[in-house]
Amino acid sequence: MTEPRRAALYLDFDNVFAGLAAIDEWAAWNFASHPTRWLAWLAESAPGGPRRLLVRRCYLNPAGWTEPEPNGELAGWLGQPRLYYSRFRADFVRAGFTVVDCPRLARLKNAADIVMALDIHEALGHPTRFEEMLILSGDSDFTPLLHRLREHDRRIMVIAPDSAAAALRAAADQVIPLGDFAEITIPAETEPPVPSGDPNSDPSSDPTGDPVEPAAQRAAILATLRRLVAAAEVPLHLPALGKRIHLELGGWVRRSRFGGAGTLARLIEGAEDLVLESGPGGGWLYDPRRHALPSLQQPDLVPLPDAPRAPEEP
Repeated sequence: MTEPRRAALYLDFDNVFAGLAAIDEWAAWNFASHPTRWLAWLAESAPGGPRRLLVRRCYLNPAGWTEPEPNGELAGWLGQPRLYYSRFRADFVRAGFTVVDCPRLARLKNAADIVMALDIHEALGHPTRFEEMLILSGDSDFTPLLHRLREHDRRIMVIAPDSAAAALRAAADQVIPLGDFAEITIPAETEPPVPSGDPNSDPSSDPTGDPVEPAAQRAAILATLRRLVAAAEVPLHLPALGKRIHLELGGWVRRSRFGGAGTLARLIEGAEDLVLESGPGGGWLYDPRRHALPSLQQPDLVPLPDAPRAPEEP
């Protein structure tokens, strides 16, 4: 029998939750409310296992929040317009995590990435020689840290969006796409809870009708993306686009997993006239003929056409 590998896990909660929500809001909800499910998969079934997760750290902005899709399944089930990250703190504590609060240091930026980097670097000198580091974040700023871990002969697993920088992916020994990880978070035998008597939260409702055939589904999604990008004066943040696509086209987008593409980022790959630029929380979609390179854009400053801007915190 293979001896379990000694491993340490570091999770950038805000980053991963936003990435999962862009794929499937219920994947994000299950990831945050049932961490023991995917922890067991990482320990026993994920590539490179089995492993003992001796360190489990979750870096979370206690004042952070997101807005579920208006009139969507999750919003209807919650009965409120905002979902605060702090509600999941106890779930991670019960799952054996040390939760490190990382409030914002600036209007849009918290300290999770630098605190994570310091903790990971410090772990290199720990008396328990951790053989593997599991990093759940798509932030390309971690790339130099991954190089340092490799110099110290540590294996590296990264769970990151498809849009994560190539340099970050190349520095890891194992990369789990966020779309594949999303499937782990949702048990196949269950359906999302739906409040009774609310037609807007019916998971079978499809505002535009399901094209059924995967090729037609992909074409419908891409046509909507091109329309939104054409109407936008600036690049559009991918997580917000994922929510907008689900809202406009209906529940079949989630059920079909973007017409069989798996993730929105994969669907966009190779699409004519559309470019996906990696960045915080999932990246930006833009038309290179009309938009400037969006790398320095702040995601919260890029509202979708006709979409209300989220109110600022006091």
